[in-house]
Amino acid sequence: MHFMFVPQAIKGLGSVEEENEIVRQQEKTLESEITTRYLSVRSKLANCETELLQCKNKIRLLMEEVQFEQRLLAKESEERHHMEKSLLREVERLQGEVDQARHDTESAAQSGDKIAKEVREEN
Repeated sequence: MHFMFVPQAIKGLGSVEEENEIVRQQEKTLESEITTRYLSVRSKLANCETELLQCKNKIRLLMEEVQFEQRLLAKESEERHHMEKSLLREVERLQGEVDQARHDTESAAQSGDKIAKEVREEN
């Protein structure tokens, strides 16, 4: 009876070996697909990292440009403020000269009127 099981057992082993070989081939195929996908993802990640670095550099350059523009605007504003103060001082100085000239003119007119009155009284 043992001898009858041997051919069936050998046949069964052959079948198991065939299935085992199929499983190994499927495993190799899956490993290959996984490796391919992994390399693809790594490549996409590297591209994203490069793009991110480029974006960061662009942002840094734009920030530097904005800071430069802000400093330039602050400087222009400060210069305009100084110019306004200078113009106000000049206007005040000129107003003082006008007031003094008006006062001198009034004094001269009063003196002239006084002298004219004295001359009329002497005559």
